[in-house]
Amino acid sequence: MTGDMSFLPEEYLARMSELLKDEYEDFLSSYSNERTYGLRINPLKVDLNDEDKIKVILTQPGCNIDPEDHVTWCDEGYYYNEDSCPGRSPYHEAGAYYIQEPSAMAVTSLLDPQPGERICDLCAAPGGKTTHIAGRMRGRGVLVANEYVPDRAGILSQNVERMGVSNCLVTCMHPADLSQHFMGYFDKVCVDAPCSGEGMFRKDHDACLEWSSDNVDMCAARQFEILDAASDMVTSGGVIVYSTCTFEPDENERVIETFLKCHPEWTLEESKRIWPHRMRGEGHFAAKLIKTGMSDKSARNEDLKNKNRQLYNEVARFLHTELGFEISDNRIIYENKDHIYMLPDGISEQMLRGLRVIRPGIELVTRHKDRFEPAHSLAMSLRPDEVQNVCDLTYDNAVRYLMGETVNVNDNGCNSISGPWTLMTINGISFSWGKKVGETIKNHYPKGLRRDVSIKG
Repeated sequence: MTGDMSFLPEEYLARMSELLKDEYEDFLSSYSNERTYGLRINPLKVDLNDEDKIKVILTQPGCNIDPEDHVTWCDEGYYYNEDSCPGRSPYHEAGAYYIQEPSAMAVTSLLDPQPGERICDLCAAPGGKTTHIAGRMRGRGVLVANEYVPDRAGILSQNVERMGVSNCLVTCMHPADLSQHFMGYFDKVCVDAPCSGEGMFRKDHDACLEWSSDNVDMCAARQFEILDAASDMVTSGGVIVYSTCTFEPDENERVIETFLKCHPEWTLEESKRIWPHRMRGEGHFAAKLIKTGMSDKSARNEDLKNKNRQLYNEVARFLHTELGFEISDNRIIYENKDHIYMLPDGISEQMLRGLRVIRPGIELVTRHKDRFEPAHSLAMSLRPDEVQNVCDLTYDNAVRYLMGETVNVNDNGCNSISGPWTLMTINGISFSWGKKVGETIKNHYPKGLRRDVSIKG
């Protein structure tokens, strides 16, 4: 064993020694190794079969990621080294990938989301598992991403937007209250429960300061309550995947054991652990539970009609005329304080009542007095073939655009644009709107998101 382990609590070490026995020294030695880093390609933005584009993304300036260095348990996942900086990139801002600890990617792989399903991520912030689930759903079905802490719910909503997710309802509710609203509604629920965070100690030494046996007990009690609430949300035959980023059995296997004793209608299909001394990851626990019995899924589709047909017609006409984008006739349009959204297919206005909603779906347009402007969220969710005007920027020009600069159409091969509103892309990946005025494309990247992502030195 090498390195300074003084940051690790003594009682924690004693517990790990008892748990791991002969493997304890190998486990302890893993704290001297470099932590693992990973990112996950977003299939809503990048075709996973397009190896050439993925290679360009992984080997962009500031990155030297091996396209062959896959995360074993996640087809979309790649490892990268500490000296890479994928968070400082126009591809990151465009939502081409999500930076995520590799162990955490195992949870969604175990959940196995499918297009068209109803899925809830019950403890969703900051959004790693939500956006992973969304990528697997391919924009079809209903995804409810919930976070109880308001500030964290805001971060969750921002990541849902950046990753171009169009079928997600973001809420800020206590799990027990959300459960009452969605009784028997979901095919699958992800419960990535708040925990003592032992799996994060290697990358975040400060996390050790909050660890105590009392905190472990408190976490375990809270985890059971969340899992208990999740149980009522799942249709018979449905799935819960419960996960934590801690090693403590009291927060993992024993929570599952207690839950199964209280809920005989559930069975454990499988569970898995990722240990840092066995695999390339910081550490995770995940268990897949199946609810037995015949399906009793709530239809909740009694009012899936537009309440304001005039508004729908106005928005649809604007999108068609100005962008060349078409929305389905059966989708519900919802307005909230001049922000106009398209609800996920299968969610009605009535279903929003009683919910604290942060993001009711994909924002289509914003109303400015007597006119509409296309929303940034819509730009993030679109493919170039869905609109009539596209300006594909080089890497360097995309960097400048993200800082607020305008674009000369003649310098960027965009002189064939026929109308004002233009989808701005990098390598075919959308990230903003621009508006053509004469020979210039005015910058409509949100001012609050603008930043310098250029690589220095």
